[in-house]
Amino acid sequence: PWTGGRPAVRSPWVALPRPPGHWPGFLAKESPMQLRHAVVSLALAAFASAQNNSLPILPTGNAYLWGPPNTSTQVFLDMTVNTTITLQGLTYTGITPIGTPGSIEIWLTNPGTTTYVGNELNPGVWTQVASGPTAYPVTPNVPSVVFTAGAVITPGTYGVAVRYNNVDCLFYLGNGTNQTFANADLSVTCGATQSGAFTVTPFSPYVLFGTLYYGLGAVAHNAASKADYGAGCNASSGSYYQRFLSASATAAALNGRALTHTFTGTGYVVAPSVGITYIAPSASAVALPANNNLQTAITLPSAFSFPGGSTTQLHVSTNGYVTDVPMQAPPGALSYLPHEYGLLNGAATMWAVAFHDYNSAEVGSGLVKWEQVGNLIVVTWDGVESYPAPLLNPSVLQAQFDLVTGEVHYVWVTMDAVGGSPYHDQTVIGFSPGGPSPDVGPIDATTLTSLLLTTPEVLPLTLAAGTPPVLGTTVDLTTSNEVGTNLGINFLSLTAIPAPGFDLGVIGAPGCRALVDTNVGVGNLIANLGAPLPGMVSSLPLPATAALAGTVVVSQSVWLDPTANAFGITASNATRLTLGLFGL
Repeated sequence: PWTGGRPAVRSPWVALPRPPGHWPGFLAKESPMQLRHAVVSLALAAFASAQNNSLPILPTGNAYLWGPPNTSTQVFLDMTVNTTITLQGLTYTGITPIGTPGSIEIWLTNPGTTTYVGNELNPGVWTQVASGPTAYPVTPNVPSVVFTAGAVITPGTYGVAVRYNNVDCLFYLGNGTNQTFANADLSVTCGATQSGAFTVTPFSPYVLFGTLYYGLGAVAHNAASKADYGAGCNASSGSYYQRFLSASATAAALNGRALTHTFTGTGYVVAPSVGITYIAPSASAVALPANNNLQTAITLPSAFSFPGGSTTQLHVSTNGYVTDVPMQAPPGALSYLPHEYGLLNGAATMWAVAFHDYNSAEVGSGLVKWEQVGNLIVVTWDGVESYPAPLLNPSVLQAQFDLVTGEVHYVWVTMDAVGGSPYHDQTVIGFSPGGPSPDVGPIDATTLTSLLLTTPEVLPLTLAAGTPPVLGTTVDLTTSNEVGTNLGINFLSLTAIPAPGFDLGVIGAPGCRALVDTNVGVGNLIANLGAPLPGMVSSLPLPATAALAGTVVVSQSVWLDPTANAFGITASNATRLTLGLFGL
């Protein structure tokens, strides 16, 4: 029980014993009821088949085409349906960076119109029948969409438009041998691609590359889904970032500004620069080869120390960043475009002065140059052009590496404010040591006063679900990034506490947040102590009961860590599982 008096606001975790040494008492308080019994008691209806049917549209033998990066690209096809189906979702080959919000819509021609051909510029004959948000799996180039509501399509022939909103994707240059795909239920004939929905003459024959998923008949559309919310606590970050979505926003925030990274031996203190000015390249500055999306190594006269290591080479990318070892492509989909995921999770240490799609090989572009000025290695993007050509949109920016002190200065002189592409105009600034880094949220360069970064970094306790929670299957809930060898609890509950959750400072764990209500759930022991104790995976068997579709189960883990805080725990993010009949 709570020993320090009732908190002013009721905590869902106040029944937790305060001293870490009393943890077995918490286990004893739990009801022996298993969550699956509680779930089964909600309904006794018979299980309906969770079968997914699919039609792969996977042409081979021709060149790829990257989709235009605007907000309403469409790919057309004609579809003949032989028996009633419920269109439920699709996977596609995408190049949008992980975490970018987007959606996909399905439009059909109205009754009496049986083809997209000749109707690409006639919005009056089209009706939207389904849509859903994009989701990014572990393999970022193969995202999926589960439609919010299924589209029931009766037998007949239709024109189909698949619309991509804020999504870059991969289309295929088709021909007569790879444009038709069929099974017993339906067939499709592709296709054409349009860079502006119903307004721009399409390119043909460009083909959808992906897989359609559907149910047979007018079936209930109950999709299984999983989503994380909230964040784990006690993370220690040696990284920071800020992302700008437009050229004008980048220029407004950075022009004339400079940031200094003061090396502490274990990290950086990042603050506005004092007395640091732009050093114009001299006549003896070395121009790096003109290129697009490549790095060039420069050899230093002595070792340069930085958080986590030292190097005698710097690898300079045209795209506005420098690394200690080669990393031409930060991880993530379409990795040459700026995204914080690539900055935070690259294997190399990365100084992102302005991670952006520059192209010094463009006609009329300036070059990237470097030279030594006293103790400084000065790298300058000297009027380097931004994508796309042939717009005049150069930027001047600089990184200064002090070989003696380990300081690094970012100096932004004139950042392009013109832009020219709503997607490629984005810019990310920041720093990250090599390896996965916790995402503690963006900074604001215009208001930053001082930021302490430390290494080695500590990732927050993290909970992740494996497969989608399809009824009749088992979902594995894996807890990771635990500190030390000890025990923990994975909670399962029917009641979520919305992010950011309830601050557990009231029980001595400030910054850790309760995201599920443990008073209406159960806890399962997790441990990394070895057999006979369980491991770090809690398995949740789901009953094959169709009436449970739509039920939400939430989960969160806590871990015993006597070094973390007075109460001696850390808490993970939470995972929301929506039970369903199918999942992608």
